[in-house]
Amino acid sequence: MKFMTSALVLTLVIGFAHLLRAQEEYGQATLEQGTLTVLRQGDSLKFQTANEQVPVFVGDLLRVGADSRVTLRTREKSTIAMGANAVFQVKPFQQQEKQGFARLLFGRFRSLVEGLFGGETVNTKTATAVIGVKGTENLVSVTPRGNTLTIGVQDVTDLIGQTGEEVPIGPNTVSIVLGDRSATLAVVVPPAVLDQFAGDNLDSPNPTSPEARRFPGQNALVEAGIVSQEDLDEAESEDVDDTIGDEPVADDSEPPSFEDLGVTESGLDDIKENLFRADVQINFQP
Repeated sequence: MKFMTSALVLTLVIGFAHLLRAQEEYGQATLEQGTLTVLRQGDSLKFQTANEQVPVFVGDLLRVGADSRVTLRTREKSTIAMGANAVFQVKPFQQQEKQGFARLLFGRFRSLVEGLFGGETVNTKTATAVIGVKGTENLVSVTPRGNTLTIGVQDVTDLIGQTGEEVPIGPNTVSIVLGDRSATLAVVVPPAVLDQFAGDNLDSPNPTSPEARRFPGQNALVEAGIVSQEDLDEAESEDVDDTIGDEPVADDSEPPSFEDLGVTESGLDDIKENLFRADVQINFQP
């Protein structure tokens, strides 16, 4: 009996070690403050210890809590800071000649890239755009509908909308992708927009609130003629699939619900719909 028990324990240990090896590590997340929920292979894992180190694997979905801050250091030579209520997914994608793992689903993000050589690019994705970082730093804000605002901080970032055209974004310039439109031409970012990120502010409102549908400093964007209020309103009512150009991303997996995530703060326990509208786009509407 003792031999059988030891053999069973050994089998379980070997099986668990095999499972760990089967998971592909993508990076390490640091929970700087607040809470972090990770959906991993059907399990909801919650972390709430300041400065806790959390291994992140391909396939993980990260949900940053209210009044929280997380920094993810990835194997792709990038550091992605996420503010309150941000949602981030690690999932492979390839769109035209761009490929990567990082999907920015909702919230504000600051990306820092180090050690690139030659023509290397670190790519991230939203429901409406691909962001190719050739340089070192940018800021991104993504609404629940996937509309994407990108601000260049250092060097050059390419923003690619649904039409596939690349728009280069230099330091202190901004470009926007709404729905299935092209990225707007990069122009000098209005000070009122930058003010919304002052002090490295990356916090976003509750994703179910009306405020979540607005870009930081949106009135200034409209007043500067960068985007019209009519286009913003129209984009909010559109259904956007996870397609750029003519290359859809295949995904046969079932989308996780908020119940799967175990996220109940900020009224999210009342949400009954699945997390995703399409392949990667969030449906925060009850």
